[in-house]
Amino acid sequence: MMIKVEAATLQEAYSKAASELSCSVVDLDINIVQNGSSGFLGLFKKKCHY
Repeated sequence: MMIKVEAATLQEAYSKAASELSCSVVDLDINIVQNGSSGFLGLFKKKCHY
């Protein structure tokens, strides 16, 4: 099964995906679709999509 998870950090995305799939984080096969950016002075941050 494939799902798309959006989170501010990679660790948050792993936890969210594992929870949604009812499995352990070590069982996940991760593909990063878009890595977020920190923006300018912390403003306009983009979320990460995993």
